[in-house]
Amino acid sequence: DLWISTFHSFCERILRDYALDIGLPANFKILDNTAGWLLIYRNLDKFELNYYKPLGNPTKFIQALISHFSHCKDQAIYPEDYLEYAEKLKTRDDMPEDHESERIKEVAGAFHAYQRLLLENSSLDFGDLINYCLKIFQKRPLILKKYREKFKYILVDEFQDTNWAQYELIKILAEPKNNLTVCADDDQCLPGDSKIDFLEGGKIMSKKIKNIKAGDKVLTAVGKGHIGIAKVSNVFVRNKEAKILTVKTENGYSISVTDNHKMFCCVPRTARQGYHYVYLMFRKNLGWRIGVTDDLILRLRLERSADKILAMRAFNSDSEARYHETLWSLKYGIPTSCFKSREDIIIKEDVLAKLYKEIDVENNIQRLAQDLNIDLDSPHYCLDAVNRGRNVRIIINLQMCYRNYRSKAHVRSGKTLLLNGLIRHKLYLETSDKQTIKKLETAGYILHKAKKGMKLSIEGDNIKDLEEKARVIEKITGGFIEYKFNVASKYSKSSSAARNYMSLIMPAKNLVLGHYLPVKKGAEIIYDKIISIKEVDKKIKVYDLEIDRTHNFIANGVVVHNSIYRWRGASFTNIVNFKKDFPKAKQISLVRNYRSCQNILDLAYKFIKANDPDRLEYVNKISKKLVSMVGKPASAKASARQGGIIEHIQAESLEEEVNKTIKKILEIQKSDKDTDYNDFAILVRANDAANPFIKALERAGLPYQFLASKGLYSKPVVLDVISYFKLLDNYHESPAVYRILNLPFLEIPPQDIMKLTQYSHKRTKSLYEAMEELPLIPGISSKTQEKIVSVLSL
Repeated sequence: DLWISTFHSFCERILRDYALDIGLPANFKILDNTAGWLLIYRNLDKFELNYYKPLGNPTKFIQALISHFSHCKDQAIYPEDYLEYAEKLKTRDDMPEDHESERIKEVAGAFHAYQRLLLENSSLDFGDLINYCLKIFQKRPLILKKYREKFKYILVDEFQDTNWAQYELIKILAEPKNNLTVCADDDQCLPGDSKIDFLEGGKIMSKKIKNIKAGDKVLTAVGKGHIGIAKVSNVFVRNKEAKILTVKTENGYSISVTDNHKMFCCVPRTARQGYHYVYLMFRKNLGWRIGVTDDLILRLRLERSADKILAMRAFNSDSEARYHETLWSLKYGIPTSCFKSREDIIIKEDVLAKLYKEIDVENNIQRLAQDLNIDLDSPHYCLDAVNRGRNVRIIINLQMCYRNYRSKAHVRSGKTLLLNGLIRHKLYLETSDKQTIKKLETAGYILHKAKKGMKLSIEGDNIKDLEEKARVIEKITGGFIEYKFNVASKYSKSSSAARNYMSLIMPAKNLVLGHYLPVKKGAEIIYDKIISIKEVDKKIKVYDLEIDRTHNFIANGVVVHNSIYRWRGASFTNIVNFKKDFPKAKQISLVRNYRSCQNILDLAYKFIKANDPDRLEYVNKISKKLVSMVGKPASAKASARQGGIIEHIQAESLEEEVNKTIKKILEIQKSDKDTDYNDFAILVRANDAANPFIKALERAGLPYQFLASKGLYSKPVVLDVISYFKLLDNYHESPAVYRILNLPFLEIPPQDIMKLTQYSHKRTKSLYEAMEELPLIPGISSKTQEKIVSVLSL
């Protein structure tokens, strides 16, 4: 007996059978948000409200209270729990003198009154479905035993969307065999034995990261070789199966991190490091190529049309590097030809563009990145911004700890630690491209004159806000974001060669031999060369710290990045707790997609990343970029399948969007005589969103078939009839009145309906009562008044 359902429908099904066992009626009604609002509105006198029932607008906080009650139920907090908490606050002497405890008690009483009203009316809301089902399982062991035996295996999809109450339901139902599968993401950083430098009693000391607590003051890099103090705001701990990288430097520093932990890496501007790199080079509007070099920066500068370069591996000999270049090029189908044509290069630029069209390089590069465990979004070097003919490159610089504001007294006294520095971060870009400048100014950004063109510069102490702004600017300009930190001001070995002191921020998996890590030497931060990287898979407890302001700390003498953003919401907590509650659970990462071509996946991923940093993937510092497997495991016919053309149509309004869509269908049909109407599909997020397209198709005389999962009661004509019946039962059913007023045959202008609803809200009256006071409402046309009077006469 297989059950497939949402949490709410699953719980409703059980409650219909066993509600009486906990004193609930089996014929309960389920109230949606609107019905809950009306229930409180009609019984507002039964709520002992003071602050949350202002005299000028008594209904002002009804929706806020309902939302708060819903959130409480998501956390399995019952009214009696809330009342108990409010009573305990009375005995506390640390409450502020702003009547907060009285307001909490007022909300607790309202929560209790709301729940009592629901039961008196034989009603439950959606939160009740989960909580009462959970209560049945907790208080009726025989019923729980029946369902445990019934469901031998449980699969929970979209586990990140579950709340605490739903997770408790999952856990109690899965026991004792725990045959449970969920979707989850995880990542963490440092093993528990990593030594962290901290300040205590004015002395610098070290202790293991597993002993660090929130509130501890740790040593942190503040820029240009200086060291400061910052507070630990959060400590995260997890058990996981992870790739642990042990990185060693020339002067004996060693640190072990998970492969996704963010590190500060400096690529020196000195040639001949003694290593030969197999690299990937990227050129916008073309793609990636593979090659070999002993100087990454010089190699990229020689091909000025390219944008960025990333070293995959470092080898001790040129022959070994050439072998792997050839192997990976042939195995994954990645070109080796230079982007910039020269006299001695056989393949010219136009022929090279044709080559990239023939080979699915983008898909191939994703497979290579997956197999070699590298992050393509974290290069080792990007060329500076440029505006040369059709070549426009925009670099968006996000620099941590741009200024640390050391006082003059601090400098004069030779103090080694910056104890109370005002840390600032900076977002900046410079461009002479007129189109980019116009886009930024149109978006409201203030630009200033630079040596060449214009520059945008934004400073702040909140790096999260700056990163969000950088994401927006990236979207506007199509540029590249470079995450930087001028963490040190010297190298472990002095040299007269040209030097680079800026670190890029990248996952540990992208570190290679010959590059430099920032390390603490005495009272300053210097760069030390990486000479060894070893990788091992192991089950381990890992730790990470969240550091205020500077977002870095010093572990085993190495400056490392922290997790900037704390966990948000119950979904994150559930994923973290799942590993603790089910330590034997096996983790599988799903990155292969068998439905869509790579170009669709790439655009979708780019669109989704606009939500950073409020995504689990971003917070966990992992890459879940999908790789298309369409055609790969199938027949030769399937293997030849190519991705179609994706076009983005920009519209300023819904009406324009609909018209452009219909116009595009007609254009395609006109240009391709082999197409018919079955070749077109319009996908919408919800059924209601289809209505404008349906009307437009009808106006254009185009045949269509509307496919939806909803049944009879979602049809407009049925909803209209239901609204009539509701009015017969209760004239003050405002949602039903609103629907009647919007019926097409009445032809009441939307602005008049808006004035009517605004009047009803201001006077806290129903729409029906507002209609009876029509002469008191200014601005409603005479035609509308006549139609409303005719409706009232019915």
